[in-house]
Amino acid sequence: LLHLDALKGIGALIHIFTTLRFTNLQASMQKI
Repeated sequence: LLHLDALKGIGALIHIFTTLRFTNLQASMQKI
């Protein structure tokens, strides 16, 4: 159970980081 919770937490962090990168890419593309 602890292992599954850790994997879920890591997956959530990866999801947050990828969304932040995607929004940053969109913002930089709109500036150009």
